[in-house]
Amino acid sequence: MGHWNHLPVSGNTVFDGIQRSLGRLDLEDPSALPDLRDSERLIVASDYSGDHTSSSHYTISLLIASLDGCGNWDQERLLLRTNILGGKRTMSYKGLSDSIKQRALVPFLRAANSIPGLCVTIAIEKSVSEFYENSVPLDIMNHDFAPFVKWKDTVLRKALTVSHLIGLLIAGLARPGQD
Repeated sequence: MGHWNHLPVSGNTVFDGIQRSLGRLDLEDPSALPDLRDSERLIVASDYSGDHTSSSHYTISLLIASLDGCGNWDQERLLLRTNILGGKRTMSYKGLSDSIKQRALVPFLRAANSIPGLCVTIAIEKSVSEFYENSVPLDIMNHDFAPFVKWKDTVLRKALTVSHLIGLLIAGLARPGQD
């Protein structure tokens, strides 16, 4: 049995494409996806880029991981911060002009490889106007959207897209009752 839970997703959407791709990957190589169902708790981390006008794409990066299984990574991360970065620096791709951070990059990536989870990055062309099949304009005056009435339309759409992607990945990798 594979690690991906097949989900009922509307056809001809990016979500259906992700579902089919991960389902196919799981069938072809069951060890390619992590088995997160034994973990008590899952954690989601995210990062975004592409909001600047010169970028042709937005990217959404998501990590779905077993929080219970991150202990080794956390210990290694702390050791690397102390031993290579001197305990005061932080790692970021934007800061890789620093020679000390350059030296720390590969050890940090090796440590991150011990995180039991799945990291996915999705690039979306800015010219794509809608992510959803049969999309309709957002009716932010609808009572369901009342808390978001002051949000910009683009920000609300991005938040909805990210929450859908997170929901898809959690539903595909988790079991009922997990935190």
